[in-house]
Amino acid sequence: MWRFALVRSGQLLLTLLLASIAVFLVIQHAPGDPAQVQLGLTATPAQIAVERQKLGLDASILHRYLIWATQVLHLNLGKSFTTGLPVTSTVVTAFGYTLRLDVVAIVLGLVLGLPLGLVAALRRGSWADTAISAFAALGLSVPVFALGTLLVLVFAVHFRVMPAAGAGVPGQSLLSALHFLWLPAVTLAIPFAAVLARYVRIELGEAMGEPYVLTARSLGLPRRTVIANAWRNAVIPTITVMGIQVGRLLAGALITETVFSYPGIGYLTVQSIQSLDYPVVEGVLLLGAAVFLLVMFVVDLVVGLANPRLRVQVR
Repeated sequence: MWRFALVRSGQLLLTLLLASIAVFLVIQHAPGDPAQVQLGLTATPAQIAVERQKLGLDASILHRYLIWATQVLHLNLGKSFTTGLPVTSTVVTAFGYTLRLDVVAIVLGLVLGLPLGLVAALRRGSWADTAISAFAALGLSVPVFALGTLLVLVFAVHFRVMPAAGAGVPGQSLLSALHFLWLPAVTLAIPFAAVLARYVRIELGEAMGEPYVLTARSLGLPRRTVIANAWRNAVIPTITVMGIQVGRLLAGALITETVFSYPGIGYLTVQSIQSLDYPVVEGVLLLGAAVFLLVMFVVDLVVGLANPRLRVQVR
């Protein structure tokens, strides 16, 4: 297991390096001149040239990357063009809001998706299976922005039981914070639950048709025991899909947080792109890539722990 974890750690570090290079190159080739953005439209060419030198934009791209990577290792992502505040604190604050939202969405998705998938797998061809399959198809096909807008119209505009936007005020109680979280969390949770329910239905349904399950049934073993044995084989690919979906919640938050004006990473990214605040965009992209890769690293370790055959493959 230690060798497996060491190999996966090396792959994680290499992928993080490649991700940092990709993020740096994307921002360096983004439209607009950072010096021009910093000084404004009234700046003269001479002032822009001086500002470019101050920002290090006159150096080679390799030299600029090495300087930037060194700063990143020291958790220094520069300062925002629009607010002048440190990018690190700005991104960390926004990520705290997104993390809170994603945790609630993940809990809701698991509570909804896993039971629905189990019921659909164990009652194939029934009305429950048909209804759950319809829910999964609907949850996967409706765009996130449309689902969020619909929830706002129903619960915030029509019934007026939920706030339409925002995250409340700092220092508020947990109950007040959850009041602002419900609508965006449900918006993220429904597609997550739909994917989970559909995948559990497929994997567990296939496992229930395996010869060892049929043999266990013929021997008269309790139904609960048979289902538990089948679930052990279905749970490993399900964990992988869950990890991918958890990582994708960050991408889904980009749209959801914009719809609900929720001050998380997604909302910050949209605002920074609109204002050409490239240091903030750079920090957000780097953090998003790092979080996704770390989630997948943890998933690999969990799957490797559950499936010894994967650990043998890296020896």
